[in-house]
Amino acid sequence: MKKFLFAILACTIALGFTSCREKKAKDKVKDRVENVKESVEDALEEAQEQIEERADDVKKVLDEAGDEIEQAKEKLE
Repeated sequence: MKKFLFAILACTIALGFTSCREKKAKDKVKDRVENVKESVEDALEEAQEQIEERADDVKKVLDEAGDEIEQAKEKLE
């Protein structure tokens, strides 16, 4: 009886290991592609935010320069 229980336990462990083996190559590739896609999307979002911030900075500088030009014109008149 002990040998029979041991055999059942051994089969259960063996089946457990085979069901927990690594993913198939196709699944690995799919996961990697999804990870790359997410990374690219994150990088694009970050770049877009930085571009928008710099565009706001340029607009602010141009507005200040325009104000200074107007003040200089008023002083000359």
